[in-house]
Amino acid sequence: SRFWRRSVCCGIAAKELAALCNVLDSDRLFVGGLLRDIGHLLMYQYAAAKVVQAMELAAAQQAPLYKAERAVLGVDFARIGADLMRQWQLPQTLWEVTEYHIEPVKSEAFALSTCIVHIAAIIADADDQGLDVADALQHVAPHAWQVTGLSASVGAGIVAKTVEQVGGITQMILPSERAA
Repeated sequence: SRFWRRSVCCGIAAKELAALCNVLDSDRLFVGGLLRDIGHLLMYQYAAAKVVQAMELAAAQQAPLYKAERAVLGVDFARIGADLMRQWQLPQTLWEVTEYHIEPVKSEAFALSTCIVHIAAIIADADDQGLDVADALQHVAPHAWQVTGLSASVGAGIVAKTVEQVGGITQMILPSERAA
């Protein structure tokens, strides 16, 4: 349930940020945010011990988890998620966002969407971990602020609206769970 709450939060934040960037198809960004972490589901299922090892390494080195995943597994969750989406024949607008949201400067065809999901992911992860979102937004890639034309204060401004919507959507996805 925690995974899906974080995913829903990312989707909603992406949709809200897309609206601020005048993206007409903000629902696509909701789906992109919702699915950006799907590679972790596969990793938890098929390489749980290695994932724990990567989490411990990331904590010990105070490094991003995706870098620790690369060191331990040779691949990160974003690449696994994008590969899965390609296998499912989902459009590039979704798999490119998933693959590059952790390093948005690498996105080429869908840079704006990737940067929006990058910012939304930081908001969702901060919410999930109970961190101050304004502090977390200091870790947004400068490239993402440049491409979107947004700022940390604008990003922080959508948090209340995002969190307000998360409970209801999470409850629809997981009706047996009490929405947080």
